[in-house]
Amino acid sequence: MKQFANFLVKSVPNKGLLKTITVLVFSIFLLPQQPAKGCGIAYDEYFGYSFIHPDILRLDDGFAPYFLDIGEIYDEFISPKETQTLNNVKEWRERFCNRVSATDIHYVIYKAPIKQLIDLKQVMIADKLKLSYAGRKMSTNSFSKYLYRHKCYETVDYLIFAKSCEPHAVASKMWEDGEKDIPAMLKLIKKGKKQFLETKSYYFRLRYAYQIIRLAHYAKKYDLTLELYDYLMPKID
Repeated sequence: MKQFANFLVKSVPNKGLLKTITVLVFSIFLLPQQPAKGCGIAYDEYFGYSFIHPDILRLDDGFAPYFLDIGEIYDEFISPKETQTLNNVKEWRERFCNRVSATDIHYVIYKAPIKQLIDLKQVMIADKLKLSYAGRKMSTNSFSKYLYRHKCYETVDYLIFAKSCEPHAVASKMWEDGEKDIPAMLKLIKKGKKQFLETKSYYFRLRYAYQIIRLAHYAKKYDLTLELYDYLMPKID
């Protein structure tokens, strides 16, 4: 430091300027060594947002047991989609006199691939085939066993049709709005009308009408949607 001061005295003849430079240089060594707030590997400080003071929710507070965390709120919340699914499964179970489990109904309707449903129909038609042909999950499922045992052809036909409609009527991701396969949807509407007229059960006629009219709506064929409603609904009552 002494050598640096001697260098300044010899290099800068102007005493006023020398004093200014000396003050500036030595001021640098008095500044705090604050790390930069740029990109880095990690920081000791916490950078974030605090929306509530932690002292408000002291665990030793007498009211602490009444404070709810996000997990408890989430557990109590049921989305409209989940409610619709639960109600649909309940309705199907009541339709079959509560003889099959809700879990098995949920699997057949919402989880089973269309191939398993087609295989189930094949087993019901062919006397030589056993239910195991449709796979282990179907052969051990109380709902599919009931359909197989009682030869519920109309039920299985409807389930296959409904499963065929899913790619066109059920969004896999809420933020996606992909192109609709309109020709395929119109083909399904035509097929659905045919099966609707061949179905004796008014319960399944109502479900066919729902699938068909919904397809027309999602295809943005609004005039066709109204025509289908006027054509199908009077044939249900």
